[in-house]
Amino acid sequence: MLVGMGLNAASGLGLFLLAQAEQVTPGVYGSVLALVISAPGLNFGNLTALTMADAGKQAGVASALMGVMHYVMVAGIGYVVSLAVAEITSLPATIALCGVLALILCLSIRHPQPQENHPLGKG
Repeated sequence: MLVGMGLNAASGLGLFLLAQAEQVTPGVYGSVLALVISAPGLNFGNLTALTMADAGKQAGVASALMGVMHYVMVAGIGYVVSLAVAEITSLPATIALCGVLALILCLSIRHPQPQENHPLGKG
């Protein structure tokens, strides 16, 4: 998951720096933006699988809640960003900020030890 988050944050930061320097063409902007948009695909499958594994028999409910949470977070962030001035650097700055925050949060969490009776644990 760190690869996807790191790729998202790095490409968002790179896109922001290119846009800030005004050295970006539509082709380059679109190519880097495609990388930014595809990078979370490395994470969403793993996150959904981890959520569903912990949910046990309620895996469908867990998957539905993950989908709703993804939508609510993106809609909320999009609304806040839309209140700002529309510039070419707004989108890359938001992507870079969210990517760096996600990376920091992922690195700061504590990983629990596997339990004996847990489906993913030893045993």
